[in-house]
Amino acid sequence: MNEACGKLFGPADEAMINYYAVFEEAMLKTDELVGNWHLPSPEKVYTPVVELKADKWIEIAEKNAASCTNKNIKKRIAQEKALWNNAKSVLAKLRVETKKTYKVIVDGKEMAYNSPTVTREIIISLYGLSDNVKVDIIEKDGQNRRLLNNEKIRLEPGVVFNIIK
Repeated sequence: MNEACGKLFGPADEAMINYYAVFEEAMLKTDELVGNWHLPSPEKVYTPVVELKADKWIEIAEKNAASCTNKNIKKRIAQEKALWNNAKSVLAKLRVETKKTYKVIVDGKEMAYNSPTVTREIIISLYGLSDNVKVDIIEKDGQNRRLLNNEKIRLEPGVVFNIIK
């Protein structure tokens, strides 16, 4: 990493090494379940504190490269900063999304749910129903139809479900 950052970022190499170390440390210290096939939700790993640390190091990198005559170094730092700013926008959106609750309404009974989509299997699990029940969806336009296995339904106002026994 030291060699790569030295070549890519010149006088900003130490700041960029510290910048990347912020993300590595966040992944190493997360309490979220981490594995090859299950990565944690980014907003839970890259917290606002992590964001502030990364912001600090990318700003220091920009300052360290300010008097550098190699335009490619400045360009690389600017690209990293643009990518990071985009990532921060995604993190902010995810934080808002995870704070939202959605209504799952089955046979007139309402339950809060933390995801914008639901499947038949999730409904069965939430309401403690047997696997063989059929679930009908009444969509917001009033159309009624059978919910298919593993079909994802967006939870919007007016969408309700009925259990067919």
